[in-house]
Amino acid sequence: MEEGQYSEIEELSRRRCCRRGTQIVLLGLLTAALWSGLLTLLLLWHWDTTQSLKQLEERAARNVSQVSKNLERHHGDQMAQKSQSTQISQDLEELRAEQQRLKSQELNERNEASDLLERLRKEVTKLRMELQVSSGFVCNTCPEKWINFQRKCYYFGKG
Repeated sequence: MEEGQYSEIEELSRRRCCRRGTQIVLLGLLTAALWSGLLTLLLLWHWDTTQSLKQLEERAARNVSQVSKNLERHHGDQMAQKSQSTQISQDLEELRAEQQRLKSQELNERNEASDLLERLRKEVTKLRMELQVSSGFVCNTCPEKWINFQRKCYYFGKG
């Protein structure tokens, strides 16, 4: 029996040893499975991040394109407005020059008309006097600052 006792101990020892080896193998497999799961999660996260990054890049490229078009359009509008502004400034200067010319012309014409009117009044007064003298009828009315003497008007200036 002694031999039998030892064989049981050896078998028990072997079972424990195998159990321990099996446990180590199972632990290794479990660790490998966890690592592969973690690696799979990391790969999925990386793939999702890459997809999101591609979408963001595409959106950014579209936005840059749109902004470039808008900038070009606004630059064209700005150039057109500058051109219009320059044209309006030139037109304004021309109108101011024309206005000044017309003011000078009006002043000259007004002075001419005033001189002509004064000469016309003098001529009318002279003609009236001549008419009255020729028709034998003389009024007692003389022009302002003139003196009526024997049906004739006389002017005495200062001097």
